[in-house]
Amino acid sequence: MRSIKRAIGHALSDSRSVKELYGVGIAGWLAYSTRVPFGTNIYEREWDALIVLDACRVDTLQAVADEYEFLDTVDSIRSVGSTSKEWILKTFTDDYREQINETAYLTANSWASEALAADANPLLYPSAGDTVVSKLGVTRLLRDSGITADDFSDFRPLWNDLAERNPYGPTPLPSDVTDYTIAYCREMNPRRLVVHYMQPHDPHLASALDRGHITEVEQRPWDALRDGADADTVRENYTDNLRLVLDELSRLLQNATFETVAITADHGELLGEMGLFSHGAAIPHPAVKRVPWVTCSATDTETVTPEIDTTDASDTSEEDVIAHLKQLGYI
Repeated sequence: MRSIKRAIGHALSDSRSVKELYGVGIAGWLAYSTRVPFGTNIYEREWDALIVLDACRVDTLQAVADEYEFLDTVDSIRSVGSTSKEWILKTFTDDYREQINETAYLTANSWASEALAADANPLLYPSAGDTVVSKLGVTRLLRDSGITADDFSDFRPLWNDLAERNPYGPTPLPSDVTDYTIAYCREMNPRRLVVHYMQPHDPHLASALDRGHITEVEQRPWDALRDGADADTVRENYTDNLRLVLDELSRLLQNATFETVAITADHGELLGEMGLFSHGAAIPHPAVKRVPWVTCSATDTETVTPEIDTTDASDTSEEDVIAHLKQLGYI
């Protein structure tokens, strides 16, 4: 999302009038799309556990599918959003309250805590959150999802405790998310589960974890591209970051038991289409709106016993959430 703002043009940050128009556009899109469904809601599909890979492209997952036994057939669906926040607001709605009440949601994405707060501002987006339109009560035109974090059978904001274990940025490592999920499932035996990984979303960690330090193009790929970095390097790093999280899915699927597991994404990622990179609100491009859908199963063969604290991490303040989103460069 950070780079879409830049890719569309630094006018969004340099020109107040264009920024205000962008805010009006976001408000108009959300006012319409929160009432008229676009895309497939996850609760319209069959699954016991749903794994969300943040910003995962369909074609990139298809390209590496032969490397992973559980990626038998990579189909696709149209996402309900083009950002994490939009996906959360349009996925977890009052229309699916009964299913949500049965769902435990473990998330490494701090947008979930912001979007599912009782007083959430649906117009809190980069380049739109501080515009005039966001301060005029326009949010009343948007359909309220009617759902907060309290409506889930359990809500665990993993970003709050696990991010500090990542030496290369404020996103939880996929290995920590897997360890937590395995331990949680054995302890709590959730009826339905959604676990939201932050990868392959940047920062691109795969090579950094191997070498012991992270480069600028891995840490902030979209800024690096603007400064002249090689686009093919960014694409390779993105693919390696996808492999990093898929390796963790292999471990998870051998250490939890669910009859039907679905693997999908909240949104995709632009990697040079139309000269654009990353993703952003109200972006209709298929590379962003078309997301993977893979089904498999999971059986706990107890190949690992994670040593990780699964104490309820849901006690987060609004200040914690905003601070974390600022660390990520979103607001």
